[in-house]
Amino acid sequence: MKRSTLAALALASLVCGRAEAGRRTLGFTPDATQLPPGVVEIEQWMWSRAYVDDISGASSGWLWFGPVYGVSERFEIALPWQLNAHKTSTRMVAFGVEGRYAFFDPIDETQFFRPQLRVGWQQNFSHPDNGPNWLVPWLTLDFVGTMGQPNRQHVSFDIGLTTDLKGGNRFIEHQLGIGAVTPFPLLEELLVGAEYRHQLTLTTGAVGDRRWFFLGPTAAYARGRLWVSFALLVGVGELVPRFLPRLSLGLVL
Repeated sequence: MKRSTLAALALASLVCGRAEAGRRTLGFTPDATQLPPGVVEIEQWMWSRAYVDDISGASSGWLWFGPVYGVSERFEIALPWQLNAHKTSTRMVAFGVEGRYAFFDPIDETQFFRPQLRVGWQQNFSHPDNGPNWLVPWLTLDFVGTMGQPNRQHVSFDIGLTTDLKGGNRFIEHQLGIGAVTPFPLLEELLVGAEYRHQLTLTTGAVGDRRWFFLGPTAAYARGRLWVSFALLVGVGELVPRFLPRLSLGLVL
C-alpha cells in the first residue's frame, strides 16, 4: 500500500502541478533560463535536414542528448553527445561541453530582459560538416536574450558563431535565431508562436558557401518537471533544405 502511494505521488510530481521546466519554448532558438544550483536536467533534441531531391543534397537526421547541471545560481554546464543518421549509417559524430552564464537574477521574475552568454567546445569524431578534417574540434559562442517571461508571452533571440580550431581552410559560420511565443487561450501550459533562423558560412571551409534561411511555426508544452517543444521550419530560397523539423524533450531530475 505504501509503495503504491509513493509511486502515485512520484507520478503526480512529474506530470501535474504548475510548470517548473519549459526551458526551451522554441524549436531552435534557446531561451535565457537557468537551472537552480544542484539541479540536473536531461535534454534530448531530434531534428532533420529534409531535402526533396538528390540535386540539392541528401537528407540527414540528428540526435543531441546529454545532461545539464546547475553549478550556481548564474552558471550551468551542458555535456552533450551528437549522433547523425545519413543514408544507411548512424554514428556518433561529436561530444561537447558548454558553459552558460546568466547576466540576470534567475530568481527575480519581474525582469523584462534576460541576457545569457554560452561558450562551448565540441570535439568532432566524424562530423559531416567538418570533413575532411574529421577530428578538428569546434569553438561555439552564443549570445542569448529573452524579453518577457520564459513560460509566458516572450521573444527570444540567439546570435551565434561557430569556428573550427584549425588554420588555413577554416570553417566559420554565423547563426541567428529569433522567435516569439504566446500562451494558447484554452491551455495555459501550451505556448504557440513562430520562429526565424539562418545559417551563413563566413568562409568557404568544408561545407562550402552556405546561405540558409528558415521560417515556420513552433509550439511548446510544459507541465511539472517535463517539457516538450516542436518546430517545423521551411527553407526559403534555392539550395536550402526544404524542411527543418525539430522535437526537443527535457526532464528535470
